[in-house]
Amino acid sequence: MKKLEFKHQHCTYHLRLAVNERIKKYLKQKDLEIRINQIKENEKITKSKLDEIVENEIDKIKSEINIYKQLIFELFNQQTYNKATNYINLLRQEYINFPEILQKFLKNDFFPEYKKYIWFLKKEFKGKLTRTDNDSEKYFHATLPKAEKKIQNRTRSI
Repeated sequence: MKKLEFKHQHCTYHLRLAVNERIKKYLKQKDLEIRINQIKENEKITKSKLDEIVENEIDKIKSEINIYKQLIFELFNQQTYNKATNYINLLRQEYINFPEILQKFLKNDFFPEYKKYIWFLKKEFKGKLTRTDNDSEKYFHATLPKAEKKIQNRTRSI
């Protein structure tokens, strides 16, 4: 793609899916850790009390993660490429305050590739690129009935 000088716009929808999937796995891990720690502290704890404690702890973690996750996704509400790059610089400065799971995502996956998520904001691409890089994919998911999608996804129908 570089040789062809093709600008590849990463799909913001799939970015959200990837972030949410990582958060889901992280919360499952935290759930297990909290349960183990609570049982170690009090071996006679009832299941209902354990569930209540775990739920409260997970809710606290979730709410913190969701606040910072929204800060990341606010990037895609920026109106210009320059504003978006300034916002990314702000995220870089503040990412140390983010929850552990979002720090890892930003450092390892997002910051090295961030330009590919905001090409659609560049002046020369305005109106030519969309947030989602595959318009046929948007059409496919939005309009076709579920039965037809299954048929389309089968390898023998290709």
